[in-house]
Amino acid sequence: MQKNLNDLLTQKGISVAYGESVCNLDEITTNKRNDGQVLRTKLGSTIVADFVVTSLGEKLNNEFYEKVLASSLTPNGALEVNEHLKVKGHGNIYAMCDVTNIDEEKTPCTPTEHAKVVKENLIAGCNNGKLTAYKAVMEVILVSVGKDAGVSQICGMQLGNFPARMAKGKDRMAGDTWAELGLEIPVNKPDQCHGSKA
Repeated sequence: MQKNLNDLLTQKGISVAYGESVCNLDEITTNKRNDGQVLRTKLGSTIVADFVVTSLGEKLNNEFYEKVLASSLTPNGALEVNEHLKVKGHGNIYAMCDVTNIDEEKTPCTPTEHAKVVKENLIAGCNNGKLTAYKAVMEVILVSVGKDAGVSQICGMQLGNFPARMAKGKDRMAGDTWAELGLEIPVNKPDQCHGSKA
């Protein structure tokens, strides 16, 4: 999959720097447009970028529970949970998403699937019912590159660009996400856009 993605990016005129790491990230504006920023790498290269997105595998933000639930922490700071997503040693506390020690890829689908199980178990707990066990979701990787290209992998099987284009090409799945929450995607009108004048 990585080779296919690299080939696709190269075809689109996008270069990928392997084996590099940015050494001046603390001087860079991230997740917001800032034209002409210069990133310096540890190997001495410079990269000019207008938009920088970090995806470094950030440390878990566990400050709010690390003392209270210290006995349930794994060495990397995650919470140890059972098959019902209950925190080890705390029968009435559930955990979900990135803070759990579940051995699975934490994808955008994970919070929704965890929330369904926690909801069912909270209701069951109030009614002395049977708890639902969480089953990890199928590994699906869809990377769109613009509206007309991408790469896809489902359960380790590569499926080309069609699934990525169909699922993400139009709106990056925003429509599905909003609909699942029972909401409509807001439509910007010229007089509602940030910074526009009526």
